[in-house]
Amino acid sequence: MASKSTFLKFKGLHINLIHAKGASDVVARDMLKGEVDFASLNDPYTFESKVIGFPLSFRKYFFDYQPKAGFIINNHDFNVFTLELSRFFVALDVQVGGKTFILISIYCPPSGDLEDQLLCLRSLLIKFPNRMIFIFGDFNAKSSIWGPRDTDKRGRILLDLIIENDLLIVNDSKSLPSYSCPSKGQSWIDLFLLKNVSCDNIISWRIDDRINFSDHNFMDFEFFLEIFKKIPKNKSWKTSNLNWFDFKASISSISDSMENCEMDDVDFSVHKFQNAIVNSCWKNRRKHITIGKNAIWWNRFLEMERSRIRALRRRFQATSEPNERIRRKIYFK
Repeated sequence: MASKSTFLKFKGLHINLIHAKGASDVVARDMLKGEVDFASLNDPYTFESKVIGFPLSFRKYFFDYQPKAGFIINNHDFNVFTLELSRFFVALDVQVGGKTFILISIYCPPSGDLEDQLLCLRSLLIKFPNRMIFIFGDFNAKSSIWGPRDTDKRGRILLDLIIENDLLIVNDSKSLPSYSCPSKGQSWIDLFLLKNVSCDNIISWRIDDRINFSDHNFMDFEFFLEIFKKIPKNKSWKTSNLNWFDFKASISSISDSMENCEMDDVDFSVHKFQNAIVNSCWKNRRKHITIGKNAIWWNRFLEMERSRIRALRRRFQATSEPNERIRRKIYFK
């Protein structure tokens, strides 16, 4: 069976906007340029508890009151179904290019119990163990695995979750910091995690410090996947495998039924005639009856005994000296 390949490719970004309108405007500008298919946003800019500043053509997935995490979707080929929509956690089921995957945006405030903040994420990972999952979030957790800082308590909790669920960390510990503030220093707290997706499919991942009016930096990435589809072969028939007498009778009845065909129905009639021929070939093919070869009384001991007897027979037949043949014939009789 032959196959052909297609490509699934999209670009995304993640950033904590710290509720800054200027940062929100930068994201909207980049998306309007067509450079980004979707954006994961933490602490977005809101007015009267609603996320604003994006064109109406963009789809927004945020909680309806003071949201802290969510998505802006710019790619109209994304068929999106909401799995979870809360203030700090948003999960979307996305279908595109024949593939289905889950996008997750999560925000974990520095105050509060991280174990409790990760409950929604943990529950969804258990519910969908075999799905491709992309996780973006400001976890406010430090670890030497994804940054140069020592691992803190929150980092250990997050690492336990990552190990338990076999997640992959896309972040590079040698990258620019995802958080940079003159008064508070630098930190590597924004993460991109994968489940059932190879890091080889993530290309051009980077932390970009372009001006954005937020103390967090952009996390940009591009996803690329080659999809192979099998092409079924057309059914072919061997004329030697047909019962010609029955086939001829069947075709005659088909042709008789087509005599009153109208020109207006010629396409339908051709399709009907073609299907009738295929069905006739299938109906009048020669049946191959498979005779069972496995006797119920046959067992492994008899198999070994048969092999031994055959070996003795080959040895006897290979003997050319007359006296030795007579001796073996008497001995093995």
